[in-house]
Amino acid sequence: MNLSSLDKTLIAETWTSRELYANLETLCEFGSRFAGTPSEIQARDFIAEKFRAYGLSNVHLDPFEYLGWWRGTCALNVVAPQPRSVHFRVEITDLNQQTIAGAVDFTRHARRRGVEVFFVTNREAELEPATRRNLEQAGFPLNPQLDTVLTKGEKPEWTSDKSVRRRDVAARYRILLLCGDDLGDFLGGIAVPPAERQALSARYSANWGTRWIILPNAHYGSWEDALYGFDRSLADHVILERKYEALTRD
Repeated sequence: MNLSSLDKTLIAETWTSRELYANLETLCEFGSRFAGTPSEIQARDFIAEKFRAYGLSNVHLDPFEYLGWWRGTCALNVVAPQPRSVHFRVEITDLNQQTIAGAVDFTRHARRRGVEVFFVTNREAELEPATRRNLEQAGFPLNPQLDTVLTKGEKPEWTSDKSVRRRDVAARYRILLLCGDDLGDFLGGIAVPPAERQALSARYSANWGTRWIILPNAHYGSWEDALYGFDRSLADHVILERKYEALTRD
């Protein structure tokens, strides 16, 4: 069989065989198949088994690490022909997220010394089970007798401002150390212009690097929101212009 006839056979098989669409339907039934989710694992195993069934040799799986992400609450606003708002949530539950070097060893050492380690996060309360699972898979110490993962909205007063959650912990424990990658992980009232944020930080200069350890995060954070005045009602292009102007200013 020459290449031309082989091409014709493959094309004919693609358009006439029911198996192609049956495989596609099966993959769709697994769900969204985001990387690292149970649906993706089902699809992975299904495809590998199909390859073996089709006679391919040396079919195997190679694990690898990758940076994961979470998608929280989303909204879709339809303006025409009939106004309508749709709110929904997509949850990615099992992610092979990389940890900061030394973070697991440090928190486990603290736990062995009798220090309670709390994780104060602005992930929504509905995502706490997945967040706990990811922390446990990474090796972070979680106390099975105590809720140490404090998520946004877990209590009515637990808003995106973490001050209330820190006060709740401080009411029961003496806080030895705060670690975070955003000014809001240490202080409240941070939704102010950059100059005021700097002045607020300067008031607690004795804590930085001793009782407060801040980790660099150039990807996102309240520092970014401060560049456009925390006004998320602005159009995307206006936000980008204000960020560019602030970051390129002498």
